[in-house]
Amino acid sequence: MSPVVVLDACVLYPAAQRDLFMWLAARGVIRAHWTNEIHDEWVRNVERDSGIARSVLERVRKLMDRAAGDALIKHYRQHEHLFAKTDANW
Repeated sequence: MSPVVVLDACVLYPAAQRDLFMWLAARGVIRAHWTNEIHDEWVRNVERDSGIARSVLERVRKLMDRAAGDALIKHYRQHEHLFAKTDANW
């Protein structure tokens, strides 16, 4: 079974790295996952830093969600209390 990997915004921000992880997910090497909040962060930062139009980035976002099947994690906030808070930023 392929490992489950949550791809954070810092992983999805660089296009080449995002492409690599999508390639790995498409071939079943990993089971990629992310949230809408993760999408929002990388899209916002790429738009700000690279000047790529939001419409282009939103299209990439939709293609990612479609290509990776069950990758988009929803309704997770209700379970956050189950995890120990070890980081001062929580």
